[in-house]
Amino acid sequence: MSVMDLTSMLFVPAASAKMIGKARSLDAPAVILDLEDGVGIGEKVSAREGLATNIGESWPGRPLLFVRVNSPGTEHFEADLAAVARLPLAGICIPKCDTAADVVHAERLLLYAGASADFHLCPFIESARGIVHAAAIASATPRVVAVALGSEDLAADMGIRRTKGGAELAYWRGVVATAARAAGAIPIDGVFIDFSDPEGLEADAAVGRSMGFGGKQIIHPSQVGPVARAYAPTDDELDRARRIVAAFDEAEREGRGVVVVDGRMIDRPIVLQARRLLSSL
Repeated sequence: MSVMDLTSMLFVPAASAKMIGKARSLDAPAVILDLEDGVGIGEKVSAREGLATNIGESWPGRPLLFVRVNSPGTEHFEADLAAVARLPLAGICIPKCDTAADVVHAERLLLYAGASADFHLCPFIESARGIVHAAAIASATPRVVAVALGSEDLAADMGIRRTKGGAELAYWRGVVATAARAAGAIPIDGVFIDFSDPEGLEADAAVGRSMGFGGKQIIHPSQVGPVARAYAPTDDELDRARRIVAAFDEAEREGRGVVVVDGRMIDRPIVLQARRLLSSL
């Protein structure tokens, strides 16, 4: 299970040296320098060629640095991977993954290009075909540290009419979250495109958290705070977790098999959840 903090992953256009410079000091767990949707067709080559210079030889420990290359099958895919293989990255994001073969192919190209032995991958599931193969994509290689839902591309592929509340994505969110967790990876929820609505974002992120996601893609620095609040445990949750762990530990010491907290029976899965919550602090 990954211990990376990917609570929010902020997209930054890879063509903008100024924005990359600002990204170094952003108060975000992770940033994704985007060579795909964030870069126009005419800027693809220059963005790729300038990336090493704009990043430099080192990067701060926070935010974690990812690069999203162009998708498998495009003319830029292999060149992008070759260009980013030796950069000081926390991981490489592979968009529009339809099968596990897309992930394995990217892994092989990165190794061939001289990537370090411990690089990580974050495939994006953005199509009906990707949903069908979600479990295989998530477990394609141990290098998969996270799996992201490309909600807007998926909606387009499925012909889904999007709403601000996002209830229409419940099934697909569940598929991606389950596939990632089963593979020991962090599931990353899709974007909330209205960055002028922090309350709506926080509510949407809270839904994602309740479905098992470990983080969310964001498109503006102002979205870091609302997502952090949605994913942070509340005081009540922490208090209950501490009482559950204390009661269970006492019961074990006394040889008792029954634990009751707040009038409810507590068994090992609930204790495990409480311990995980406390260990995340």
